[in-house]
Amino acid sequence: MLNLSSSRFDPELRFPKPQRDTDKAQRMPYTRERSLAGAAHETTRIHRITQQHGCDVATPSAGATAGRIPKIGVLWHAANIEEETSYYQSLAEGFRKQGYVDGQNIALEHRFPDEVPEAFARMAAELVSLKCDVLIGAGAAAPYLKRATWTIPIVFLFGFDPIGAGLVESFARPGGNVTGLSNFSVQLSAKRLQYLKEIVPTVTRVGLLINPNVIISSLYVQEAIEAGIKLGVHTQNFEVRSLSDFEPAFDAMVKVGMQGVVANGESLIFQARRVIANLALARNLPNCGYVRELLEAGGLISY
Repeated sequence: MLNLSSSRFDPELRFPKPQRDTDKAQRMPYTRERSLAGAAHETTRIHRITQQHGCDVATPSAGATAGRIPKIGVLWHAANIEEETSYYQSLAEGFRKQGYVDGQNIALEHRFPDEVPEAFARMAAELVSLKCDVLIGAGAAAPYLKRATWTIPIVFLFGFDPIGAGLVESFARPGGNVTGLSNFSVQLSAKRLQYLKEIVPTVTRVGLLINPNVIISSLYVQEAIEAGIKLGVHTQNFEVRSLSDFEPAFDAMVKVGMQGVVANGESLIFQARRVIANLALARNLPNCGYVRELLEAGGLISY
């Protein structure tokens, strides 16, 4: 996991360009614990951003705001707080550790689009209209926030490929109004195919769950094709745009003889983790996910 810092926020900070083959953080499995720690850590950066943009924020010792309460808009990806519970709680805890409590010295505006593209766009525009001081985008939400504003600072959480998604120009110099966390899961998509092949050597045909609404999907496909050629594995895309698309996608996999499934990093995949596990098990399709929660939901492996 790398932290990105936009020069607009912190001119003095520069982060080295990651080394794909040697960067230790990249090769570590992307687990729930790392995700939660990252969400909490980002609250420190949000605190600095609000100060740099002229917000009067009460310190923990002040006991009350010394002026206008900063407003922070949070665009999640799931349907409600219950589906975001662990991350929602982690974000709130991160703010508390910095001395900020919602309703006391900061105001948090939460929106839950349920992975619906139209809802993402509508809610992003709504948060911008509320004149939030900082915007937070979880998973697939960040690109919608960037399209909605070029001026309000945006912090993305769990960005799967911020360059491929068009969020930043580069890791060394992100530019623009966006900063956040990246787990490099696009580069790891080839490794998922490799590990699935190692665990189930007889696999020669693997289905890729792809959400065409997400910009980086084409990068997942490219990585998988290149890895498949080396591994002797044929890959085929199966599109999913909502939860209702997964069962037809798995039925189509069975129909054309797929022998395994790879689910790469994307927030709809996370939302559907239990659905994916149940469908794969019912159809005897070994599967590899991108995060520990997919394993805990009943998947074969995750990386």
